Amino acid sequence: MEQPAPRMHIPIDSITYEQWKELRAPYIGASDVGALLAWFESWPASDAPWGSALRIYHRIGGSLDYDEEEFLLDQYAPAECGREFEDGIGRMYAKRFPEMEVEGKSPTWQHPTIDWLVATPDLLVVHPERGPGVAQFKLATSNGRKKWANGLPLYVEAQVQLEMEVMGREWAHVFAVVDATTKCFYVERSADYFQRIVEAGEHFRAALQAGDVAAFVDGSDDVTRTLKETEPEELKDGETLL
Repeated sequence: MEQPAPRMHIPIDSITYEQWKELRAPYIGASDVGALLAWFESWPASDAPWGSALRIYHRIGGSLDYDEEEFLLDQYAPAECGREFEDGIGRMYAKRFPEMEVEGKSPTWQHPTIDWLVATPDLLVVHPERGPGVAQFKLATSNGRKKWANGLPLYVEAQVQLEMEVMGREWAHVFAVVDATTKCFYVERSADYFQRIVEAGEHFRAALQAGDVAAFVDGSDDVTRTLKETEPEELKDGETLL
């Protein structure tokens, strides 16, 4: 049975980035699912994504602005650079894959049957043999290159798996600029992987509805940062939650 078409949820051409963040905040998106899977499945620390399930919990609950910290803390400058340089990385990608038909930048789409899942692929593309796919661009500076040393990071694979599922496309390219070199990874859509995402998301939503904050405290660096923002009286400067 053919999958229903995704629903365009949030446009990108007619609103500002700040407006997009506000509209996107209540949903679980492709950039969130790595953090949810790492929390749900207990990934090794070396594969941990940058964010945390606790931050997503507070963002959806309204106690944290979406990605507010990336403009306040120096260590989040790479995320800002990746967004600002996205068009240039896209041009680099197009030069290396001239056979690809580029459909253009994508708005935020909602999954056709699971309305709490959304995705915003960087680019929609069509390969002459593989057909429609999605392209995701990444910029890894010296701060993040170690996460790419052994191939495609797990949290990025999770991101493109959800993008493919939402868009109903069977393959994806992850094109990364890592310390001034380029890497491109080919990923195929996996129904089993998507089922893992759904299970993690449902477990997260149950804890969210129950107000079970303690379920999300795992001792990661991002959990410590999040607690300092949401409960500053609980942690003193320089203290890390163990």
